[in-house]
Amino acid sequence: MGCGHSHEKSAGKAKSTDSNERFERTSDPGALNKIGGHAVNASNDAMVGVLSLRLGNVANLKNKHGGKVYVTVSYGKQTFKTGWADEEQLKNEWDDYCHIWLQEHQLKGKVLISVYSGKSKLVGLNYISPKDIFAASDPKDRLDKPLRCLLFPENTFRGQIYDEKENLGLFELNATYVTRRELVKSYWKWIFDLADPNNEGALDLEAFTEMVALKEEPKEEPKEDSNATSPDSRAAELFHSSDVNHDNKVTVEELSDCITTTYPRLLTNLMLYSFQCEQHQAAGSKGMTGGYSTREEASAGWAFKTSEWLGMKDYSEGINSGSAAAFILVYDRENGVMIQEKISSVVNTAMRAMYQTKAGRLSLYLPSTTLLMKEGSIMAGRKEDSPKSVAKIPKFIEAMAINTGEMRDPLESFKTFNEFFTRHLKEGARPIEEPTNPRRAIQPCDARLIAFRDIQECQKFWVKGKDFTLEKLFDSKERAAAFTGGCIAICRLAPQDYHRFHAPVDGKFIHVGEEFGKEYYTVNPVAINSPVNVFTENKRKLTIIESPEFGKVAFMCVGATMVGTIVTTGMKDGNQVERGTDLGTYKFGGSTCIVVFQKDTIEFDEDLLQNSQTSTETLVKLGQSLGVCIRK
Repeated sequence: MGCGHSHEKSAGKAKSTDSNERFERTSDPGALNKIGGHAVNASNDAMVGVLSLRLGNVANLKNKHGGKVYVTVSYGKQTFKTGWADEEQLKNEWDDYCHIWLQEHQLKGKVLISVYSGKSKLVGLNYISPKDIFAASDPKDRLDKPLRCLLFPENTFRGQIYDEKENLGLFELNATYVTRRELVKSYWKWIFDLADPNNEGALDLEAFTEMVALKEEPKEEPKEDSNATSPDSRAAELFHSSDVNHDNKVTVEELSDCITTTYPRLLTNLMLYSFQCEQHQAAGSKGMTGGYSTREEASAGWAFKTSEWLGMKDYSEGINSGSAAAFILVYDRENGVMIQEKISSVVNTAMRAMYQTKAGRLSLYLPSTTLLMKEGSIMAGRKEDSPKSVAKIPKFIEAMAINTGEMRDPLESFKTFNEFFTRHLKEGARPIEEPTNPRRAIQPCDARLIAFRDIQECQKFWVKGKDFTLEKLFDSKERAAAFTGGCIAICRLAPQDYHRFHAPVDGKFIHVGEEFGKEYYTVNPVAINSPVNVFTENKRKLTIIESPEFGKVAFMCVGATMVGTIVTTGMKDGNQVERGTDLGTYKFGGSTCIVVFQKDTIEFDEDLLQNSQTSTETLVKLGQSLGVCIRK
């Protein structure tokens, strides 16, 4: 339908930072954003090139909200925004452009095109997959004709089916791709022209040394070091590495090949910035404003922007506290874009007051508060089990953007809200990654996942509960000893998620359903990033699977506020289990699955680890890859 409906997985990667550091969206927002740029630290990952998108003709746009419109373009952790356009301007080419820096892991991501009306109401959107952007799987191929992109209502991406004739408009996009080698060559060609006034096309060693400007005045007297290399010797080393035909001269092509091959991560912000300036000067059109994390941020009104500018709120990745925790940003693995999680501002404010203030935390430990949370959760569960609760289902589907097309049973078959909440999915709705490979661990549920190589990393970047240890989590020193130094994955289920959990590995149950804990704290990041001991005090169930490939794998189900019941099914000591087997469900509310592997048994997927290093959850789906077995 239109373009961009393939379900390819995407990986994210971001700068490693300590938990108290802020994520910098741009190194020079005043300069870069005005020309449609987005600064990145290219040394963090091998950059493969730059994708340039230019908006062309817009036809038959059905804007039910009326007024002027604008477009946001999102890819990975980069979002751009056009200026306003009225009806007359839409009849001609829009002609706004942006440059998207592509890293290797992002090539399977999707570009999200969203159109908004004057009151920041969404008109329509679509995802464009790489196979639509590039003429073939190799991104070096250029498009020889404009890409046509149909716009559809957001409901289209919740599983409802629309005929292409019912689209909300048609965009034409022109895309070009510049490889990393071409970027390097373009930059050094500019430098060559300065160092080669006679246009000879090649430089000798002396001219080359002056060109690369490796000589620097030392800020202090250098210490004597027999092993130190001088700037001239480093220049000579690069010169001779580039001089592949040994003619004692180096051309820009030779230098570009050498840098691309020998220094794959050398693509500095200066090179990227010079490319932006060159493109902007030659374009003769309008550059989009960059520096946004999500389309929600780009479409925010003046009140939000003013509060952010005044420091009242911070719209960024990672752990935030106070008013900065008003927004939860999650990386959507399937579509390869950052998204803003939906949460009531009233609920969010209440949670921040309760979990991130001293007075609020003190009140949590009062017997009356814990009793209220427990009884409230149980009562809420009973209420959702009543026949009257079925009336909430349609509103919940609309508010939470539930994909009803994935449900196994028809909507009218549910007699209570909890029956709907614990619904099954159609066969094939969540395919298993590498179904015949038992050395591939899978995601046990639809969730927002954070993963670390050991519990110390988890404490540094995510869980701030002062008593978060394996011994406290398992409620047993002996049991925890088997998992010392092991990897841990925390899967947070939000109310809008499919709420059943499944086996992440093949194996045999050796310890089933032991229950401990009594509290009902929320598992929202606002609480997890606070000193409250959520995971070690909440009600939870522990199951251990003995896997031929991974050894012992601990699977912990953690309840939360409004989750009165954790229901497990089909578990019995000694029974065999296969990856993807349904193990149970949570009744209404948010909840968490924690998976702990023994030391040196699994390597989590790189995109999950990189996002976790910036305290960013990754939105994953049941059956997607979690990691691969490294145990011999």
